[in-house]
Amino acid sequence: MEHRPESSSSPGEVRAPWPRQWLERHRSAVDLVVLALLLGYNQLVLPVTAASTAHLWLLEAVSAGLGLCWLLRRRRPEAAFAVAVLLAGSQLLAGPGSSVLPVDVLLALLVHHLAAVRRWRVSLPCAALIIAWIVAAFIPIVRMGYSRLSLPALCVVAVLWAWTAGVLQQTRREHLAALAHNAEYRLHEAELRHERAERQERSRIAREIHDIVSHGLGVMVVVSDGAAATAPSDPDRAAAAMRRVRDTGREALGDMRRMLSVLRGEDDPPRDPQPGEQDLEGLVTEARVTGLPVHLEMPDALNLPAGLGLTVYRIVQEGLANVRRHAGTVSSVEVRVHAEPSGVVVEVHDDGGGLSAAGTAPPVPGHGLTGMRERVASHGGVLHAGPRSDGGFALRAVLPWGGQPEEEPSKPLESAAPTEEDV
Repeated sequence: MEHRPESSSSPGEVRAPWPRQWLERHRSAVDLVVLALLLGYNQLVLPVTAASTAHLWLLEAVSAGLGLCWLLRRRRPEAAFAVAVLLAGSQLLAGPGSSVLPVDVLLALLVHHLAAVRRWRVSLPCAALIIAWIVAAFIPIVRMGYSRLSLPALCVVAVLWAWTAGVLQQTRREHLAALAHNAEYRLHEAELRHERAERQERSRIAREIHDIVSHGLGVMVVVSDGAAATAPSDPDRAAAAMRRVRDTGREALGDMRRMLSVLRGEDDPPRDPQPGEQDLEGLVTEARVTGLPVHLEMPDALNLPAGLGLTVYRIVQEGLANVRRHAGTVSSVEVRVHAEPSGVVVEVHDDGGGLSAAGTAPPVPGHGLTGMRERVASHGGVLHAGPRSDGGFALRAVLPWGGQPEEEPSKPLESAAPTEEDV
């Protein structure tokens, strides 16, 4: 298998063309080559323009100073440019024949670099200063007939071009940095969305597992208590009750395996159908077997979507589990599911007095009602749970058809604050 080296660039980095990359990697060598060419050509001109030996050494010092400013421009751009302007100004004092040298091309290059690394408010006055120097340097040369006006005009255009190229380079660099930042931001945003979706999915699975365990174990405990009480007098009825415990346990284990396979991320989890509003009759029948006097009121055909039907089923399941654990002795449990223009309304009412009222210690608080509120909120609905004024406990959930949040009513379902503990 062919080995391909990994790219060292970050996900949001925009790679430059290879000539630019090569120049960036060899910046010092390129600077030295440019400086060597200019100084070499400058050495050919200096003996001709120098009027004396002292004048020659002055021009040599100016040329060397300009070259040093060129090499140090990346560390101190403003300082290097200021020193270069002072050195170029000293050339004007040397006489008209040596006021302009080949090495002065570095002034335009310094303007280009300054425009590429600083804002235009800084680089534009510097370019104007170099243009003024060009005009002052060429005036005596043109008057003496050593040059035509086209040469200083060409030098001014070269400075303007150098400044424009530097500004465009800076603009491109900022644009690429903005693109990279935007790509990095979008990648981070996608990661956050993925994490949020994972948290929501895990929360949904946790609610499903809680409902399965809460309902299954509740039925098994109640039925096994009844079997233990009737075993001495009616062994056949006790055996039937224990078979019911076995079937309930197997069903709960199957649901648990299915949910855990989703939680583990298995590729092919079991495809058992999810319960819905059509299974409420069987849920109520199962509750009646355990001894709860449950009455169900529901239209024959609601035809709810799968997700909404599952939520209705889980609300009723958790409501019956709460009655079984907290209500104590009850004589009536009403389960109502009906459709309204605002959405589907699910109600579970009981007339129990609570386990604490019967002298039994209250159970350990859990997350039953909290899970129901999260489940209802995921559909944009509202949930009210609290004691009834005439005794017992009331649970009411409203699930909008379109999943839009319903405004909270001005008055709660019951005047008293909820006191029944979550399972």
